[in-house]
Amino acid sequence: MAHRNPNKNERAAARDYAAQHGLSYQQALERIRSGGSVPLFRVEDLREIVAAQVARHGVAMDEFTPYELVEGDVEEAVLSAFRLNGPIEVGAAELISAPADPPRYSVELRVHGEGDVDWNVSAPSGGDLAAFASVVENAEHGGGFFQSWDSAVGVTLELTAEYRADARTWSDVTVEYASVLASEAERRARHHEEAERRRLQALGLEPSDGEIDALLDELGGTR
Repeated sequence: MAHRNPNKNERAAARDYAAQHGLSYQQALERIRSGGSVPLFRVEDLREIVAAQVARHGVAMDEFTPYELVEGDVEEAVLSAFRLNGPIEVGAAELISAPADPPRYSVELRVHGEGDVDWNVSAPSGGDLAAFASVVENAEHGGGFFQSWDSAVGVTLELTAEYRADARTWSDVTVEYASVLASEAERRARHHEEAERRRLQALGLEPSDGEIDALLDELGGTR
């Protein structure tokens, strides 16, 4: 069914809204009538912008833990590549342009995807020296430094950016914060628990899987 013609008040509101947000008259009218179903920001354009920003500058990760168990402290972890393949969430948006200028907004966003993280350890433990022997430097002199990387890490980025509504373009895109997704952190924690169990079994400090199964058979249970 066709929309009814807008009344005088709707026409005036749509003209004001279109001028303020850089939309066409029809887009503004539809947004007013639908309660906000017409997107205000072209967030899809951020996919390539954010990927290029990360590749160009790198982003320090917050509290990064490698997938493989590392006993020494990870002193630096940098997101060196990012592929935005999850949702783009728009947070606070503030109109910062003067009334006579084209509408320009300061916008906070959250994006999700996966990326590659380069990390290093400068004081590895004895276990690290053994586990990462192929990449440890200066190990023969009792020291040691090694760097490695994790690929396809689930990551969330917090961004700030400016958006010019009339041109529908982004500028000054800045990554403020980078963290591992909660689901990714849980996956890594499970892997570390299993790796630690295997290490203790190898040292004879925990029963082997065969010993556990034999004990369960005696007791008539299963794992």
